[in-house]
Parts: sequence; structure tokens; C-alpha cells
Amino acid sequence: MGRVDGNIDTLDLETRIVEKPFPKIHQGFLYSLSILTSSGERLISSDYSGMIVLWDLKSKTALHKLEGHTSTIPAIVPLPGQSAIVSGSHDGSIRIWDAENGEQKSCFIPADRSERTLHLKGRTYQETVSAMLVVIDGRIIAGGWSGVVRVWDSTTSKLLSSWQAHFDGPVIGTVINNIMLHPRKDVFITTGTDGRVCLWDLATYSLLRTIKPLEHAVLPNAAAWNGTTFICGGKDGGGAANVCGAFNKIVTWDLAHTTLEDGVEDEFRQLGSLCEYVPRVWSIGPVVVMIVQRRGKLTVEIWTEEVL
Repeated sequence: MGRVDGNIDTLDLETRIVEKPFPKIHQGFLYSLSILTSSGERLISSDYSGMIVLWDLKSKTALHKLEGHTSTIPAIVPLPGQSAIVSGSHDGSIRIWDAENGEQKSCFIPADRSERTLHLKGRTYQETVSAMLVVIDGRIIAGGWSGVVRVWDSTTSKLLSSWQAHFDGPVIGTVINNIMLHPRKDVFITTGTDGRVCLWDLATYSLLRTIKPLEHAVLPNAAAWNGTTFICGGKDGGGAANVCGAFNKIVTWDLAHTTLEDGVEDEFRQLGSLCEYVPRVWSIGPVVVMIVQRRGKLTVEIWTEEVL
């Protein structure tokens, strides 16, 4: 588990004991953690400053620091079938790294990035990368602060498609903060600060289904699958300025059907009580693990399939 102080913790699901076996290298908010699936023995972490660290999972030692990004890295995932890592940053770039030696292999930025800006609280921001999915054929699907989804070929760095997926959110404008593959593997999901969850066809990129379970925003890193049950945490009221407050909730619903028949409405339910914040949600085997802030205190909650 990544922490705001830069530490990496481990959680024993049976004893629920949290330990800190990794040395502290990150000096600030730790945004993303991922296991390198090609070996299963490497851990990747990224932080607020733009640093990526490649770890040996068994010895808990740092192997390489991957430097090149100039801003926060909220998205970092393995490249399927290769010993490589893909990272997306608030600096607007997507970079591919060699997972063995830590060297950068390629970097690409949207050609129209300078023309797409976000105006927030009197400041202007260029488009970022805030969420990313890499599929088995090497396509990189990325979204950011403009609400636009872009699809790239990881081999040629060619832009394959782009479209406006999410629109103005009531709190901080339009941000795509989660992109995830559906268990069926032919559909993917995007979530945003407009409170919507959108299901897209992976082949045609056509919109299959839109759900709005939250008034304001689905939170980044607060979404997971448990079978075909989708779980996400988000902001559901409390005023536009109140990003963290007692108006956040966790919702769950069955998305086995990627489309709905005419006249059929989505049914989702709330999991647990209202909370102040939901920093992380993971699916680990048959259980879902959540970090939830209630009454000012962060706690780890474990939910089983029977409850979900």
C-alpha cells in the first residue's frame, strides 16, 4: 500500500497487521503501485514529484530510479508480454521504460496538447495524463484533465483514436481518473469527476452504457472489480468546495451486462455508511480491500464476496 508520506506498507489479510518492510525512497505522496506481471518479482511505484522506482519484491530493495517525468505520475502499468513499464504523468507525456535496466525506450505527447487547457481557480493547466490502461495487444488508452480519451499504439507511438468521454464535473472540472478493463476483456470502463461511469467497446470505441452513481466525482484509485461486480468510491454532495467531507460513499453494482434493455434502469447499492474519503480500493482474490477515512481516521476495511 502506498502512503502520503512516501512509505510503502504491506498488509497481511489474515492478521490485518500492517508492516513497513520497504526503505523510504519517495519523499512525498505515493500515487501508484503495480506488480510487473512478466516476472511477478518486481514492484513499481511512482510519486508526486515525478519519480518512478523499480523494486525487487522479495528482497524489498530498490533496483532503479526511472527519471524523466517532470510532474506527478498517477498512472503506471506493465506492458503486457514484455519486460517494460508504461507511465503517464501530469506533464502530459506517456513514457515506456525497460523494466530490466530502467532506461527510457520511448516518449510521446499529444500534438494538440498546448491547445487543450483547463481553467481552474484562476490558473490555466495544459492537458495531463491522469489515468491509463494498457491492453494485451499493446494499445495504450489514456485520459486526463480535458475529459478526452486517447488510444495509442505502444510500438509505433501512433495516435489511433481520440474522443470526448467525460464532460464538466461540478467540483474541479473534467478529469478522467480511472480506466479499467471489464472482466469480459472486450469492454473497458472510464470514470470521471462528472460522477459518471462509462462502458466502451474496446474494438470500436463506441459508448455502450453510462451510469451516474454519484452526484459529483468518482475518486482516483477508488475503483475495482470483484468478478463482474464493480465497486467505486466517490463524492456525492456537500457543496462544490467540499472535496473531502462526510459526503463520500462506496457504491457497487453488477455489470455482467454491458448494455441494458430499453426501460431497464441501473440498480446499484451503497456499501457501508457515508465516509469522509476513499483513497484506495483493491480487489485481491475473493475480497475487496479499501482504505476509508471515517471521523478523521484512516482504516483498512475488508469486504468479502458474500457482502458484495
